[in-house]
Amino acid sequence: MQAVTVKCPECGGMLDAGTSTTVTCPYCGAAARIQRRSQVFQLPRALPPVRPEDPPAVARQVPVKGPLIAVFVAAFIFVGGIVFSIVLTTRAASRASTASTSIASSGMAHVPAIDAPEPVHWRGGPPLVHDANGDGIDDLIGLRRYYSKQDKMAIVALSGKDGSVLWETPSLGTYIEVYRSKLALVDGVVLRGDTVANLYGFAAQDGKPL
Repeated sequence: MQAVTVKCPECGGMLDAGTSTTVTCPYCGAAARIQRRSQVFQLPRALPPVRPEDPPAVARQVPVKGPLIAVFVAAFIFVGGIVFSIVLTTRAASRASTASTSIASSGMAHVPAIDAPEPVHWRGGPPLVHDANGDGIDDLIGLRRYYSKQDKMAIVALSGKDGSVLWETPSLGTYIEVYRSKLALVDGVVLRGDTVANLYGFAAQDGKPL
């Protein structure tokens, strides 16, 4: 059991509780049972049943801020990654819409139609955040679904600088075949696991299969 600091219920003195279940205050002499907290969220733990020899007073553990701060920092980073993904997706869709509008309003009906970039549709969870091209700006790597290409899916890396495609794998299959796959990033390698326990690796720098 980990040693903790508790507060005396009588005089408010800070006491080193050690690893015992009770403590005696060296300042006022009050004896009390120790109520500890959980390590991560610092929530008070339930006290064991009172024994006849136990003191009735309770000395509660002083909260430790370090673990709780770490949880909030991790949550902030996770939410920030999702917001970053939404911003890039919106930017790419806006560019595609602008390009399509410019062509339509130019009056050049005799010019063959130019396919505007298809908006990014991420599947299989939020995209991975990684500096794929080494420019110092985080990029996005994820499973992209194409509706206009016979409903195919591929792993795509988009530039965090301008939203352009850095690399793209060949088609991995249809949406039904691939959408439950999960991606992970380990030491510069993008790993894809499917529902039948197969694991595939791709270089995060250029998307080449390993």
